Amino acid sequence: MFSVTTKKKKKKTYPDYKDIANNVKGVTKNICYSKDDIVAFMPVLVSQCFCHLGSAALTASFENDAKDDATSRAENYFLQSLNGWKYNAAALSLYANQRRMSGDVPLNSVLNQYEAATKCAHFIREESIKAITDENLSDDMKVCIEILLLDSIGVEFIAKENESDEFSFAAVEATANFMCSLLASSLGDHDKSRKYLSKFSTTHRIHPNVWEIANGRAIIEEDSCDIV
Repeated sequence: MFSVTTKKKKKKTYPDYKDIANNVKGVTKNICYSKDDIVAFMPVLVSQCFCHLGSAALTASFENDAKDDATSRAENYFLQSLNGWKYNAAALSLYANQRRMSGDVPLNSVLNQYEAATKCAHFIREESIKAITDENLSDDMKVCIEILLLDSIGVEFIAKENESDEFSFAAVEATANFMCSLLASSLGDHDKSRKYLSKFSTTHRIHPNVWEIANGRAIIEEDSCDIV
């Protein structure tokens, strides 16, 4: 008698970025006030380099026949970017885009990643603006903050004549907020979706039951398209 043993197929695991943003506020503050030592920005610089490479590879995956190769390279670059500095909001958001489009990753995992991106972008903007407007901080440090932190999340300086100068919202945060709302609706978490939509200047949303029917779920007792 011969016995045949078969190996169990290893269950695929996915990185979960749910709690990655917990310490971003303190970490960003420490970098900005690192005793005028620009060396503290090196992990951020390396992370941004890999993020740009990942973005270029992701774009290439839509434009040439070697899609699988470009997609694999993009994922590798994003992972290296986040290994270098895990609070890189742009890398989190772009990598979430790739994971969502692949169709191979559970939506709740992708949603966690978008949520991490929006939190990181929010606190990076908040702490960076505090530092860059501090008169006691050196100009060299302010340049690093502007280029490596604020520019990376899409924040622009807005000079106003006869008024106080301002900084724009973080484009990465806005994009990630929208994707959080979209995926939350797809997953049936309409309260969470409403929370993210409320950050935009809009008053109405797609009725929750449209999402329920589209995803093959039973309709719910929800009779309002209002956001607020």
